Amino acid sequence: MIKMVCVGTARRLYIPCLILPAEKEQPIGLWGQRHLRYLKEYRRSTYITLL
Repeated sequence: MIKMVCVGTARRLYIPCLILPAEKEQPIGLWGQRHLRYLKEYRRSTYITLL
């Protein structure tokens, strides 16, 4: 479902307001868990940015 919303008064810009269907959760695999652990330990700033 797409609903148009008017944003701005001088330029009359139209930006679509997208409503996405709910997604079911999928488990994180083994390599995803290892990558998450790597980010937490060695790339702390990247991990915090992704949160």
